Amino acid sequence: MADETGDPTRPEDEAASPAPAAPGGMSCSQILLWIFLLGFLLPLGCSIRKDWRIAEAKEYCERLIPQIEEFRRKHGVYPGRLEDMGSLPPPPALLEKGGLIWGVGPGTDTWRFAFQTTPSGFTLGYYTYYRSTEKTWKVEEGSAQYSGS
Repeated sequence: MADETGDPTRPEDEAASPAPAAPGGMSCSQILLWIFLLGFLLPLGCSIRKDWRIAEAKEYCERLIPQIEEFRRKHGVYPGRLEDMGSLPPPPALLEKGGLIWGVGPGTDTWRFAFQTTPSGFTLGYYTYYRSTEKTWKVEEGSAQYSGS
């Protein structure tokens, strides 16, 4: 049976079907699907990576706690700087280049770790804190100034 062009070798249903995508090419709907998936998965992947880096930083700090307490037992005070305890293991990426903030509180009976968890470039942001008196991690908005126990 001939199609509307009069070609008897071409079936009618083939003439009505959309043109196939070029070899190796993608259709418009495939491109839109990829844009949607990348727009959804890329931020999700970045968030997971950030959460992993924060967990890694917390674990590093927690590994220092016994060494900090041992320093106090030997010297009667907490170290003014973490480097005063001697050699430290290399910090994870989030804490490199001065990213870990150490502070001894008033009266030197308390101490805390803090590190920024806001993208660089922001003046005020979120900091993750560990205070020796509470023995828990918290996230707070503001600066990393030591505000007591």
